[in-house]
Amino acid sequence: MTQPYLVFMDIDGTLATDHLHVSPATVATIRKWQQKGVIFYIASGRPRMLAEPIAQQIDDKMRLITANGAAYQDNHGQWIVNFLNANAITAAYQQIADYHLPAYFFGLNDLYYTQQLPKFVMDYGKQHLLEDAIYPIAPHYVQSFTQLKQALHGRITNGIILFDDETVMESVKQYLSTKTDMHLSASSKHNIEMIPHHVDKATAIAHLQTAYQTDAAHTLVFGDGPNDIGMMQQAEISVAMGNALPEVKAAAHYVTDNNTDDGIAHFLDKFFADKF
Repeated sequence: MTQPYLVFMDIDGTLATDHLHVSPATVATIRKWQQKGVIFYIASGRPRMLAEPIAQQIDDKMRLITANGAAYQDNHGQWIVNFLNANAITAAYQQIADYHLPAYFFGLNDLYYTQQLPKFVMDYGKQHLLEDAIYPIAPHYVQSFTQLKQALHGRITNGIILFDDETVMESVKQYLSTKTDMHLSASSKHNIEMIPHHVDKATAIAHLQTAYQTDAAHTLVFGDGPNDIGMMQQAEISVAMGNALPEVKAAAHYVTDNNTDDGIAHFLDKFFADKF
């Protein structure tokens, strides 16, 4: 049996041009190679409710790895979901409150935030997401831990804490790494992303490679941030965007054009030109 090609693409800084849109050229290229049997996944730190609108811009064949691997669709399109445990969320909120940090905890359809909604969530809301999406957001402003307790059991898949002070960030990261069993990652140099223990984009991809009966030689990964490095190690065709951080480029086997210059589309056309 011929092994299928699997393609995994981060969203922000990779697939999307401005957090909100995928270019028509990239959409057309993905659809072209889908017709040849290539299987495409979005692989994002975003929760499902914020990744789904990006997938909808492409087509209903696009499948999702969301919440940095905590929630993903298997080879039958069914959702596999992992949740943060109560102890991890409690420890994280203690640090957030002590340092007065902006933070977000995501469920499949819920968003808990400590200071204000992220700008791109607000931008989505102005268009359609908060009210009309398939998985509409239910935002909850958290002023105390009591308000977060209702979500501690089987509701929160992942979270993110934002920082202006790198010293504070390192202190919080050190605390969480010793006091919890969370997997800590980052999509930039100014945040900590929290996901369940033994879960990340790479573990989701490994499970999907088994499910689709394919290998690293038939796996392509595109990314730009630190939380993409792990999944790049699952692919022999790992591709950093031109706008990627230096450490991501160093971890990748290839570098393509910027996300704003259809870097994914250009690489796909060159790579698959002689494969079918």
